[in-house]
Amino acid sequence: LWAGRFDRASAWIGEMPADLAAQPRWRYWKARALEQTAGAPAARPLYTKLATLRDYYGYLAADRAKRPYELNAGPLPADAKLQASLAADAGLRRARALFDCNLYDEATLEWAVALGDADAATRTQAALLASKWGWYAQSIATLAQLGLWDDVRLRYPRPFAAAVAKAAARTHVNVDWIYAVMRQESLYRTQAVSSAGARGLLQVLPSTANALAKRWKLKLPTRDALFEPAPAILLGAAHLRELLDDYAGALPLSLAAYNAGAVPVARWQPAARQQADIWIENIPYPETRSYVQRVLEHIVAFAWVRHAPLPRLSGLMPPVGPAR
Repeated sequence: LWAGRFDRASAWIGEMPADLAAQPRWRYWKARALEQTAGAPAARPLYTKLATLRDYYGYLAADRAKRPYELNAGPLPADAKLQASLAADAGLRRARALFDCNLYDEATLEWAVALGDADAATRTQAALLASKWGWYAQSIATLAQLGLWDDVRLRYPRPFAAAVAKAAARTHVNVDWIYAVMRQESLYRTQAVSSAGARGLLQVLPSTANALAKRWKLKLPTRDALFEPAPAILLGAAHLRELLDDYAGALPLSLAAYNAGAVPVARWQPAARQQADIWIENIPYPETRSYVQRVLEHIVAFAWVRHAPLPRLSGLMPPVGPAR
């Protein structure tokens, strides 16, 4: 793909085991290769079929086929009586109390024990209940375990609205972009800490936070200040703003640098302009490649949740140029 050898890409995809070739990733690249070797009309049926998916490759295919995005979203039915019963359960009451005290590991353990033998219907209502409590990470994780993906509003909540709006106004970063990074970085956990020591909702390193505060003329944050939503969101948005400025507004490069750092991204930039979908596919760190794809996917979902026009990935992914 990097070398533009779509004939070889097509041949190799054709030799994949059926279960691998059926993945959206390789269905998309099969269509892209066919488009390059046989023309757009030959690839259109493949793109059209893939465009029904609510994910990164489905959106890319929809752009190629010039079709609207299909989120196929629908709310889960609420069972008020069952939710009331769950809210009164001693184990879940302990879980909620521990969550309210920011003791996430202990809260998650209580949750797991309380629902250990529960059927799918009960766990579904528990997920709705957790979302009402503001325990979005547990709600989203439970839905994922159940394979329930269609309640987009439940899976893409928009908490901390005032802090996000203030950060967006100060940094001129799109609100949906801030939420998308937040969801991918911390899954809304204010006390999240990464293995590298990044903290808070947007996972900013304390050293980075101090440097940002000086440049943006903000109060120097303490280490624990990054566990507070307002400063964590503002500093994370400021960091993303600076990366966008460094990369001339190129969102994929900025997201890759947010996740992996600027030094690796400089190594990955092509010698000549490269199509963004090919560049992203060739990011050598699997975590960063997935990160960029998921954040782009989240941006579409967050726009849908607030009834805004859906951004097209083709507009969010300009060609990637050489390092400056």
